[in-house]
Amino acid sequence: MAACPALQRGGPKPASRGFAAGRLWKPYEFEGRFQRKAGDANASMEAREASVDALQSLGSSSAYQWLGDLLTQPDSVSIRHRIALSLASLNLQDSIDSILNVMNEPNREADLLAIWQTILQQKEAERLLVQALRGKTLSPSAATTGMRAVRESGRNRTALLLALEKAGNLAAFESPANYERICALAQQAMIEGNPDRGETVYRRPELG
Repeated sequence: MAACPALQRGGPKPASRGFAAGRLWKPYEFEGRFQRKAGDANASMEAREASVDALQSLGSSSAYQWLGDLLTQPDSVSIRHRIALSLASLNLQDSIDSILNVMNEPNREADLLAIWQTILQQKEAERLLVQALRGKTLSPSAATTGMRAVRESGRNRTALLLALEKAGNLAAFESPANYERICALAQQAMIEGNPDRGETVYRRPELG
């Protein structure tokens, strides 16, 4: 019986395989390369978006910080929607205001929808959005697309629908209150209402 070459002393060593496997555990050595490509205004939009996606996949705090800085640069306009999507995945709580600002810019509906869908997949997305939207103005397109994403998510998020409607000033353009809006108003009243104050007003002497 012929000896197995792999078991012979002179046979091939698994070192090369180990080296290749080892490199798979060191993706951060490429972070600088991805940053340079994503920030290169002369690179194609496809290459820049791919680099942004790669930085998101790394998930490091330095990648998040760098993407946040890139978002503020004038030459990031063409990929700002992609950066916003990545920031939402990495740290929604700290980046939500910047993301909402991006959605107020001219964007394709498909890009807006992708950002909203990513946001809604994050932990505590509804609470963070409702809080961030207080006193905030959204473009009608951003608010409408957000409401679409909420409805398509299949979850009961009536408070968020109401917050989006208010931020986008959409109530004036909608038909009279429907069931969904009535539910949203009722939920908001339960959360923010003050029954003691309401009873005091109701029982004022001048009301008889």
